Amino acid sequence: MAVSASMGDLGKGMPQQGPPVAATGNNVQKIANEVADWLGPNSKVITNDKGNKIFMSQDGLRKARFDIYHDTPHMHFEVLVDKEWVAAIPGNSHIYPTGVQMPIR
Repeated sequence: MAVSASMGDLGKGMPQQGPPVAATGNNVQKIANEVADWLGPNSKVITNDKGNKIFMSQDGLRKARFDIYHDTPHMHFEVLVDKEWVAAIPGNSHIYPTGVQMPIR
């Protein structure tokens, strides 16, 4: 089961439910669905220069970045506030998976 945190006052038009932040078990599809719900319809995928995937909302205000080509793979959920990307969950800019052998290459 995924756990979500409230977005609080991070901006108008933001979803009521925050990004998924943790999961128990091996339910990748459930997390994928919750990320898609948080980003909203018509989100797009960008690949950065390191090969990591960034999923961006259609309005460009939310993104989920998966840094898998890293010594310690992790995720970021970020929102655009005053033209700067900030952690969608204040104080929790990196989310580390459990049960993953490092590094993933």
